[in-house]
Amino acid sequence: MSTTPKPGAKAGIYELPADEAKPTGHSIQSDGRRQDWNGKNPAAEGGKKVAIEWLTPKDIFQFKPPADYHIVGDNFIFRGGMAIIAGAAGAGKSRAMTWLALCGAFQTPWFGMKVHRPFRTMLLQAENDEVRLQDELRGAGVKWEDIQDYVRITRIPRFGMDLSDKDFQDQLRRDIAEFKPDVFGVDPWNRCVSDGMQKDYRSAIDGLYSIFPERIEEQPCLVIGSHTRKPKENERANGRELLNLISGSLILGSAARAAIFLQCVTRDESDLRIVATVAKCNNGLMPTSTAWQRANGPFKPLPDFDIEAWKETTGSSSGAGGHNEKISEQHLLELFEHGRVHHSKGEAVRRLMVLTGAQNKACYAALSATGRFAHMLKIEGKEIGLDTELWPVEEGQGHDRE
Repeated sequence: MSTTPKPGAKAGIYELPADEAKPTGHSIQSDGRRQDWNGKNPAAEGGKKVAIEWLTPKDIFQFKPPADYHIVGDNFIFRGGMAIIAGAAGAGKSRAMTWLALCGAFQTPWFGMKVHRPFRTMLLQAENDEVRLQDELRGAGVKWEDIQDYVRITRIPRFGMDLSDKDFQDQLRRDIAEFKPDVFGVDPWNRCVSDGMQKDYRSAIDGLYSIFPERIEEQPCLVIGSHTRKPKENERANGRELLNLISGSLILGSAARAAIFLQCVTRDESDLRIVATVAKCNNGLMPTSTAWQRANGPFKPLPDFDIEAWKETTGSSSGAGGHNEKISEQHLLELFEHGRVHHSKGEAVRRLMVLTGAQNKACYAALSATGRFAHMLKIEGKEIGLDTELWPVEEGQGHDRE
């Protein structure tokens, strides 16, 4: 497309009038700095930092990402990107972050997503002391010699994680320059912000990126561990809707290029099962939800877990369907007489409603193979009872079937 009009021709929308010579050299910005017309910024004058760089279409077409640009998944974690690991307290965010670091050391999949190459991880964290960290790493079955060159984790900072503090920024900048991480994790994010104001979230994110190296070849991916807000009554969310549950979602949810949510299958603290859902992956394809058992080190996949049934009966954010918080393990022990009887599913639901006063939907959810009492139950065809390997029947007592 020509920008030079033909002699005598009227200037088009993209053409300069014949009597106006196109400037050559530079434009002048509001602060007096010059800028090349081709979009390139000349060296900042007087030592000033260049705030904006313009890309021409040629720049974009000819850009070649670094050979080690891709880190995890289909552009889920990549150099210079930002990803979120979100979940309620106890969902396993910190363990998932540590597991991510181990996946970098051994180049093993993370939540089923491919790890493209070995990578280094730095975790800025403020929740776990040395005892907890030792339990996690030893529980993963790794030797310190195998991960020494790949992982760095902070002690709980004595003075907090104030990203606006110059001394704090300077030390982080030095440490990052020395270790050269590919992934930089922050856990939990609420320790980096003084309040829940959006401007505070934005300032903290900008503060971190100002610390990171400028060259894309050296930039780590920022991975944030974020709490979810307390759900509203009867609130249910799936897929992209989960982004609305992030604390400070307006900023974090929009700034991140990718986000994964960890949701406890039940509210029973002894139930270690979670569902992992990628709710955002702007630069790639979103994988389907998967079920796992959280652990120290690699989480254990649960391929037989029926995620769709779990979504239908339990919901994904507000806890159990109906109001089955009043249903307890003791109720199930009484319902099945401590393992001595089995019932049909319908009969078990009816008896549980009478026993607890809970609604029909809540009782079905409690007796579901993916419900919060699934670890207690054994389902055989149309009959349901207790798993007697976990709840053995007293000697001499048989099983009655109704």
